[in-house]
Amino acid sequence: MRSHNALFAGLITVDIIHRVKSFPQANHKIQADEQEISAGGPATNAAVTYAALSRIAAQQGVLLGQDTAALDIGAPELQCAMGVSRQVADKNNSPDVITPNSQGSTTSATQCGQVQLYSAVGRGILAEAARNDITIQGIEVIDCIPQRIDAIPTSLVMVESATGLRSVSGRNSVGHLDVQSIEQRKQELEEAAVILVDGHYPEIAFQALTSSTAAVSPSAIKILDGGSWKPWLPTLLPFIDCAILSADFMPPIANTTDDLIDFLHGYGINHIIHTQGHAPVRYWWNKEAGEVDIAPVDTVCTLGAGDVFHGAFAWWVSHNGFPESAYLCEKAIEWSSRIAGLSLQSFGTRRWLSDKSDELKELVTQASRGADGHCA
Repeated sequence: MRSHNALFAGLITVDIIHRVKSFPQANHKIQADEQEISAGGPATNAAVTYAALSRIAAQQGVLLGQDTAALDIGAPELQCAMGVSRQVADKNNSPDVITPNSQGSTTSATQCGQVQLYSAVGRGILAEAARNDITIQGIEVIDCIPQRIDAIPTSLVMVESATGLRSVSGRNSVGHLDVQSIEQRKQELEEAAVILVDGHYPEIAFQALTSSTAAVSPSAIKILDGGSWKPWLPTLLPFIDCAILSADFMPPIANTTDDLIDFLHGYGINHIIHTQGHAPVRYWWNKEAGEVDIAPVDTVCTLGAGDVFHGAFAWWVSHNGFPESAYLCEKAIEWSSRIAGLSLQSFGTRRWLSDKSDELKELVTQASRGADGHCA
């Protein structure tokens, strides 16, 4: 059976999101029509997407080839990717405790896949809120600064109601990270089928890409979420199998898209995906190139849509194998884009998971059959 474990490494923030009729002018106050407070960050949103897709697959039995009733997954807010509930309300319980189902048996983590998020969170009210929000999604947080107080970065987000466009201010780092602490925590990483790094916290990303996790699973697919260029990325690029880039990603020595692709080819990266918002997704896959059109949707909020695409693509890869051909690459892009399109139709970064649950179930079933229509 193919492993479905996934490791995400990168940023965790606390996102305070407001939906407003229009962005405020300088020195003006406005009233928000709606708000959401949740854990955010590129790797976090991707991990939440991956875990949600795994949870749906487990509910439908499409991963295990068994009845949904046999899983007895429990309340939606406490479901996890392993098909069992995690005890998160009791502060004396570790978030890693797995409780048995009503039949008295425990579903193995290896059956449905374990999702880990390797990051820096620390202690404090906001840190605990973010940790709990992530944990109840079925994600294990590996924290490299467990004793640091009030370090977790925050992001303030305003989403314009009429367009769904967002304005963001925030800090993208907790500051200095102790390499020894990272070394200690990496022992908790599980073998993974797919590893995604968002480029934040280069020390953590390097360990995720080169630790025993990657060594034990040499077939693990390593994905870069290239949201923007970061000066330390050249130390990570040699380990990347597939780069998924936003329109904002451009190294200083590159001026055009052709320059960018040549730059990445120089690091041995021959699988590149370039997202451009609502415009077609472009790809360079070995010696082939092409683009995939994006189905139009009624956009409510663009926040995190790219992260959702990355998490969905990682899920496709872990369940159907790495798309070696351009044809399979297009299938993976098309499917991941449809998942991201669902997220665009709800406010914030969590609500779409419930608002679009029926559509998600249909897409998960489709993906679990593989690109050729057979069961993965």
